[in-house]
Amino acid sequence: MVQVVRDSPNERAIAAAGWVPAAHHGAGHEVAVLTAPLAPAPAVPGVTVRDEPPPGWWELTLNPGEDSPAARQVLTGGKVGYGVATAGGRTAAVVRGALVDDWLHVGRLAVDPAFHRRGLASALMSAVQTWGAEHRAGHVVLQVAEGNSGALALYAGLGYAPHHRYRYWVPAPGSCEDSTS
Repeated sequence: MVQVVRDSPNERAIAAAGWVPAAHHGAGHEVAVLTAPLAPAPAVPGVTVRDEPPPGWWELTLNPGEDSPAARQVLTGGKVGYGVATAGGRTAAVVRGALVDDWLHVGRLAVDPAFHRRGLASALMSAVQTWGAEHRAGHVVLQVAEGNSGALALYAGLGYAPHHRYRYWVPAPGSCEDSTS
């Protein structure tokens, strides 16, 4: 599987070589990369960013079958902040921020369905952006499946704009078979 910038010469070449969009990709095979200037915001009670994943963070952010030593290594490497919103004495929403140079990379935003429509996603985005600014980030970037209309609306409302889009591709069935055997 490869990811290729949409409508690029590389995408046209890979399609001409017989590859097909990876429509089976779990998170969606078409992805938008969004960016925004970093804008710190006032703190929201019950929302924090920590240096270590707090209780309930892993359970909410990882999908069934994703929890592995490799996943945990990827999600804990580098300078990372773990955002958490608590409500009713439990973890209600989470997000991950990672610093690379002066960019804050945001991912793994998840809200427990029991706490939807309460502004927790916006509050977490504000908190993780403030954390990024405190660590000298100047810009923020994230990726979202193009089919996730709720997330796209959230991010547009927070000032994010499209930077580029990419798509996952896989070889067409039978296209990579060894013709000499």
